[in-house]
Amino acid sequence: MECILKTARQGLHPFFDPLEVRQSLTDSSPLSLEETYESEPLLEQVFVNSQDLHAAHAALEKLEPTQRKRLIRTYFALVENMLFSEGGLRH
Repeated sequence: MECILKTARQGLHPFFDPLEVRQSLTDSSPLSLEETYESEPLLEQVFVNSQDLHAAHAALEKLEPTQRKRLIRTYFALVENMLFSEGGLRH
């Protein structure tokens, strides 16, 4: 997972379709703590337990649309928190 977050730090998100990311992030309501905790097993299933990029994509495709949306939102919240904890966003 750390390797994935390092890649995300560089603005690369190879697991997600840009249109699906855009649609998932247009919901301005924040994730509840419960929703975030529900996403943890999904993150492990897709990113930690997958052997490679193809396996991760296959695992993502098996998720229900609402699960995939929640996973995408949780993933980007983690990336955002990581960037802020490292000293903020840089342009």
